[in-house]
Amino acid sequence: MLGAGLPAGPVRPAQGASIQQLTTVLGVAGIYALLATGIVLVYRTSRVVNLAQGHLAILCAFFVAALLAAGYHWAAALPATIAVGCVLAAVIYFAVMRRIVGEPPFVGLMATVGIAILLRGVMVVAFGGVTITTQPLLSGSVSLFGADLSATHVLVAVAAWLLVGVIVAINHFTSIGLFMRATTDNVILAAQRGVNIDRIVCLAWVIAVCAAAAGGFLHSQRALVSTAAILIGVSALIAALIGGMDSFRGAVIGALAVAVSEYFVLLHFEARYADLAPVALMLVILTIRPWGLFGTPEEVERV
Repeated sequence: MLGAGLPAGPVRPAQGASIQQLTTVLGVAGIYALLATGIVLVYRTSRVVNLAQGHLAILCAFFVAALLAAGYHWAAALPATIAVGCVLAAVIYFAVMRRIVGEPPFVGLMATVGIAILLRGVMVVAFGGVTITTQPLLSGSVSLFGADLSATHVLVAVAAWLLVGVIVAINHFTSIGLFMRATTDNVILAAQRGVNIDRIVCLAWVIAVCAAAAGGFLHSQRALVSTAAILIGVSALIAALIGGMDSFRGAVIGALAVAVSEYFVLLHFEARYADLAPVALMLVILTIRPWGLFGTPEEVERV
């Protein structure tokens, strides 16, 4: 039962603040997890580390803001952004990524670096590189466990984790997910069994970019949108590396670890150190387990 075990009557100020802090951390972690699951999905199907995930997220956030500023309703702006994200994912795959299949891994990595630079240029040219805000989808507050919480922060946390669950469910309980797992396990055998590898990998990119678009929109609901916000993609990549590049469970755990470490530093130290905490945590974990907490060890030939 909701609230069982909590003291009756009005919530104490310290307890209310703790619930607000928890909601904030869950919202940030949810955005990181959403982007990280997209990174993991692309890596599992094509063995490409997508360094452009944050750029895709913020580009979509700018696009939503532009549509809203032009007078479009949320009901039209969000589907339009998802549609643009799907088209962009297909273009990225067929114009770039498909052409480098079979090349060494660093080729795909550098391709995503080029895509990221290009997307940042598009943001600067198309939207002026300015800092913008978007009108909250929900306003006011909601009462949870006796504490008044920002409706926007609750929306971000719930929506982000719900979408993460949807992506994981697609991978585990649908035929598309089955084909994706087959492609991950043995791409040659999957092709021999009739799996359309092009379509499956393209779908993986589409889902990943849609996840980025959703993450960018949710970020715009709780923070400013600017080209500097592409750093959420770095945090998501760190989360994926901590958890393991081929593990959805690892992406979730890694996202929580990154968000908690950032918030801990913000709470007890200066804000300028907040970006260092996840990096330090990643270095410690990768030193002990180079493939991440839940990643699959891969054989690497050393010179």
